Amino acid sequence: MDSGDVGVLGVGELATALLHALAPAWPGRRFHLSPRGEAASRELAARFGFQRHLSNPSVADACRLLIVGVRPAQIAPLAGIEVLHHGLY
Repeated sequence: MDSGDVGVLGVGELATALLHALAPAWPGRRFHLSPRGEAASRELAARFGFQRHLSNPSVADACRLLIVGVRPAQIAPLAGIEVLHHGLY
């Protein structure tokens, strides 16, 4: 994990718009995408070279900054993710 790694859980419309803005604004950062939002994550990976993961925990483990882009009703399935703080609080 690099300090510039950014993970995104839930790649829907809002996260896609955010990533279109962040990718050019944060050059050199590596972005890791969750499997939620299959079509959008494939398009973003192809366009910007983002890494796609097979699971949400894999994204969380790979990143220092985690963007949760899901609706409130969809947060419960993410509750099982254990995020390592790496000394940051």
